[in-house]
Amino acid sequence: LGDVSEDAAMEAKQEAAEAASSGDLARAVACYSTALKGAPSALTYAKRAEALLKLGHPTPALADCIEALKVNPDSAKTYKVAAKALTKQGEFEKAYEKICTGMKLDYDDDAAELQKTLKAKLDKMKKIAAQRARAAEAEAAE
Repeated sequence: LGDVSEDAAMEAKQEAAEAASSGDLARAVACYSTALKGAPSALTYAKRAEALLKLGHPTPALADCIEALKVNPDSAKTYKVAAKALTKQGEFEKAYEKICTGMKLDYDDDAAELQKTLKAKLDKMKKIAAQRARAAEAEAAE
């Protein structure tokens, strides 16, 4: 498929997993990138996105999630990582939509906690917006 053989891609994926588990996220990203050149998969995109997110790069993490969903639109892990990336970007409504979709595909305690947190955040934002609207209306009526 790419300029990396399938065997080399599998080896790179194994190296990436080892690097990620030992905390060397930059190496994990590099190895996942190599693996994706030879054997693109939704899970590998999601794992690279997760590492990118942990490195503080939500935009490229979200781009990887988009690619992962093109390969497998039923990847619950991808929806979870996308929700985390969107949360980092302050896109709480989009994040909530993604985490809800992921939870429909596969329940996960960590995702359930994120879903609960995002729901509370959205409810609070709606309440504040309603209070501001009422205050603006009252001010305009004076």
